[in-house]
Amino acid sequence: MTNSTTQIQHAIGKMERYVGAEMSAASKRAIIRTFSSQKARDIRSQGFVTRPFVDAPPNKSRERKWVNAQGEERTKSLFGFLAGNISYIDQEQFEFGLDDTVEDFNGQIKDAPYLLVLPSVRGRRSEWWTYGLAVERGLNTPRKILELYKGCDMQNSEMVADHLKATAEQIKRSGIADVVFMDDVVYSANRILSGVNNIFWNMNCMHDITLHIIAPFMARIAEERILRNDSAEHYQLKQIRTYHHHEIRTISDVCEHEPDQWYWFNWLFSGNTKYLALTYFQHKVPDYASMLGWLSKGQVFVSKGRQKRRNIGFIPEIIPPYTKNYLEIIRDQISSR
Repeated sequence: MTNSTTQIQHAIGKMERYVGAEMSAASKRAIIRTFSSQKARDIRSQGFVTRPFVDAPPNKSRERKWVNAQGEERTKSLFGFLAGNISYIDQEQFEFGLDDTVEDFNGQIKDAPYLLVLPSVRGRRSEWWTYGLAVERGLNTPRKILELYKGCDMQNSEMVADHLKATAEQIKRSGIADVVFMDDVVYSANRILSGVNNIFWNMNCMHDITLHIIAPFMARIAEERILRNDSAEHYQLKQIRTYHHHEIRTISDVCEHEPDQWYWFNWLFSGNTKYLALTYFQHKVPDYASMLGWLSKGQVFVSKGRQKRRNIGFIPEIIPPYTKNYLEIIRDQISSR
């Protein structure tokens, strides 16, 4: 159905009145565009997935202070170069990417049934949030959602192993040939590959299964790891497909044609950091496994390995909109100002 502009604005206004502040313009534009589509559900009866309330671009003034506070000229040059290559993706941009990704997946899967694998912690993970946004824009409905680790005591390895075997058996018995993993962003692919490995190592001779990885934003190194030539053979799968519309830039990507910066970066830091991302989103700043901690926190270096105690943070702290009691947290923050 098509929701009227008045109906959409009324729904947004209701949430704004609850929080006591105006929602981010990028989030409002994303909601209006999504629910103006003929494929959109009825916003009056079903509401909408919570978007970020607060804009979060980098603070350019503090960014310059951070660069100038570094102890060595070469470090200033490197950090200025890296800061200049940080990408900030607001909610509207994120959902543009999700639109195209969902359209691609729907066009590929058509009317075929599929199983969707999501973590069992509903409402507090980016996977469920992304799935909710995808449903709003007409994602084909999965035959079944398989929740990883549901009912498991994660300290009990035997219970976890039994659960994973049971999940693998559900896939076998279903006779469904398409299995989907979904997330908002894939930086290194560690989390998705862990989930894939945890399920498929319990399955044998599953040559009929196609694995689909849906994430509107994905790093090149992550896609390469997912699609590595031996991956399908390792998991005994028919095929692995990825769906994304934007490539996340990493340290190695931006330094590829800057040998001096690359040399100094490798001298300052160990090489295992070169694939870390320089992209963050209005809905979240990636964790230390995905984005350099000293970059997101604005750490200041006197010299190699020596940090000043005071940080000059220029990337705002972001509370993800899928955080438990998100609206109440934002409301409390606003009321305390």
